[in-house]
Amino acid sequence: MPNSSTLIPIEDINPSEVFAGEQLDVLLKQIRSEAISDDIDLETVVGRKAIGARAYAVSRSKTTIDDAGKTLVAGWKAKAKVVDTARRKSREFLDALRDEVRKPLDDWETKQERIKQEEVDKELAKLAEAEAARQADIERKENDLREREEALLKAEQEAAAKAEAEKAEIERAANEAAIKEQAKRDAEKNAADAIEREREAKLDAETAAKLAAKQAEKDQKEAVELAEKRVRDENERAAREQEALKAAERAEQARLADNLEHRRTVNVAAMKALETEGIEEDIAKKAISAIATGLIPCVKIDYTKQENDQ
Repeated sequence: MPNSSTLIPIEDINPSEVFAGEQLDVLLKQIRSEAISDDIDLETVVGRKAIGARAYAVSRSKTTIDDAGKTLVAGWKAKAKVVDTARRKSREFLDALRDEVRKPLDDWETKQERIKQEEVDKELAKLAEAEAARQADIERKENDLREREEALLKAEQEAAAKAEAEKAEIERAANEAAIKEQAKRDAEKNAADAIEREREAKLDAETAAKLAAKQAEKDQKEAVELAEKRVRDENERAAREQEALKAAERAEQARLADNLEHRRTVNVAAMKALETEGIEEDIAKKAISAIATGLIPCVKIDYTKQENDQ
């Protein structure tokens, strides 16, 4: 019978049989058959609890089967570990035995390789010696050829130098004759040029004299005109200054006359004011005259013009 928390009888599970062949499929179908039921009423509390219990039982069945598998695998792993240890021991032993058995052959092959290498080295040494001799012979032949070429080149250079010297001598003689001829032509040309320059200088002197005379006449005329202009300008300036002085004098005279008239008017007004106060005209006139001339201290007549008087 199934356990209350599983859908399969735990005691019936044999891991070796369940995880081999089709036994697992049979077990899973059995669990499904126990878990699925159509006669449960979801409208009742009992029915809903029954569904929850069956779902939980499915989970527990899963855990039971999985634990059984783990137990089986753990046993296999322990056995595999023992086998792996034995395998490693056998590999190490047999590898060492193989090396021990093969060592004489390896030693012989190593010796043969050394012998072959020594023979190769000897052959290479012979080849190197032969190559060195060949290179020395080539170098000797090249030196001989170079010496012959240098001797030939030296002879050619000496011949060329001699020919060049002869050519230079010929050219020098030709140049010397050409220089003399050119000097003669230059002397003749220089003489002709000197005559021409003298003629042109004479003409230039005459022309310059005429131009100088004209320029002197022009300069004299301009100087006279400038002097006359300066005299006119000075006369005009003096006339302007004289007129300005006269205008200033007239203005000053007018100002003095106006001022004198103003003072007289003020004095008359002051004198009449004194007369109004009962002072006789003759005494009032003397008093005003004394005040106006500053004979009486601390008393002054205000001659300032009022705006309506200006």
